[in-house]
Amino acid sequence: MTGKTVKKILPLLLALVLALPLLSSCGEKGGNAPASRTGVPAGESAPPSGLEDSAPSGLPGGTTAEVPGETEDVPPPSGEEKKRPDPEPVVAPVGQPVVVVLSVGAPDVTELTSVDLRAAAVAYMQKMANVVWTAGQKMDFSEIAPGLIFEEGSTYLGLPYNGNRSGRPEEFYAALENGVYSKSRTPANTPGNTCSTSILTAWQVVGPRVDYAYTIDMMPFVRENGVVPVGDVPWENYDGAAGAAGDTRASVLLALPEARIYEAYALSKPGDAFMRQIGNSGHAMMVTGETVTARDKNGAIDPLNSYVILTEQNTLIRFDREYPSTWGYDFKALFSDLYREGYLPVTTPELRDNKTETPVFYMDAAPDLSGIEKGEMIAALESNFCVYEVNVELFGVGPRTGLIASRVVYPHARRVPLAGQIAKLGVADLPAGSYILRVTASTPLAEGEALRVAFTKGE
Repeated sequence: MTGKTVKKILPLLLALVLALPLLSSCGEKGGNAPASRTGVPAGESAPPSGLEDSAPSGLPGGTTAEVPGETEDVPPPSGEEKKRPDPEPVVAPVGQPVVVVLSVGAPDVTELTSVDLRAAAVAYMQKMANVVWTAGQKMDFSEIAPGLIFEEGSTYLGLPYNGNRSGRPEEFYAALENGVYSKSRTPANTPGNTCSTSILTAWQVVGPRVDYAYTIDMMPFVRENGVVPVGDVPWENYDGAAGAAGDTRASVLLALPEARIYEAYALSKPGDAFMRQIGNSGHAMMVTGETVTARDKNGAIDPLNSYVILTEQNTLIRFDREYPSTWGYDFKALFSDLYREGYLPVTTPELRDNKTETPVFYMDAAPDLSGIEKGEMIAALESNFCVYEVNVELFGVGPRTGLIASRVVYPHARRVPLAGQIAKLGVADLPAGSYILRVTASTPLAEGEALRVAFTKGE
């Protein structure tokens, strides 16, 4: 594009709807942790009595909420660099930036049915469970649960159980140095998750509206949590009501004939979850394999020979995997054990119906670029799904062709303000010349460009 052509079209706004494969979502706009319906503030640890579980049948657990995270100028995880082509050179006159905006305001969205949603949710759950890392210092998380200590120099498998946030592998990998995590000794600042938020993060890969903070918020009757029942289960019988501690086993599970609960178990599929809440103790696990149902000669389910394959995040460090881990991985749970412990199956509408929205990226408004040469720009990226990663890149044009600076942010939010990120690129200190600012956003299954600005700084 020539400077003459640029002058004819400045400022340029190209409204293009970006239709991509699957993105992920999280809570309300603004990037905050989901609001807890339990009275425990989102983003804070549960009280000492906790939402922890010590189930005797090998089905333990606990839950909490999330906070956003950020990392700058980090290498891609495990050497798997994302290859994005450099933007085409565009030279803009001084003080007249050229703007390419991929849709201003939320565009119409269409149905997306081309992705195996269950496989996508399970794959992300397994990805979280298989992160290999070494503790660079002793990480004593026993304030969450007795014995939850990651020893210096020991190698572990799976994101750490941190008691108060919903972390992702991308964020954790970015914090490693040669496979060693030394960033923080405290749970609050360690990218990790809990039993319920690990499932939340995996569900958010495929569902734009699932939103809860604790296991107690996963029950299908809780308002706007994006969770629905599996099978014919009377969740309205729960004796604690929304946000109040009750007993799913006593008030829901035992309200039905045992055989009817087993039939609900038999309907569970990969990506669904089993959860329970008994007083202040809650736990949740994801189905990560095919459910096997055995029946007797009369067609009744045999609970001692029927089982599901589950994966869970937990407070207990176990030693039955390649390295010590807080994750139970693809283990077998008999229907009889699940029933005795009071577990019930739940899922999301997207998994139930095998369809979701087509993800889109867009700007909340046309960017204010009056201060772009000083690194100032008022704009925010938004999506109908949660954005897991944002790359803000600064390229030179002409003698300084190529990438000059970049930042990576892990917001886990639907709305991502860009002003602060752009200022931290050092635009104000750049010498005279032509530059391109590019913003790309990605989720576990998709990546797309959301904004491109070409500008020239004078002498």
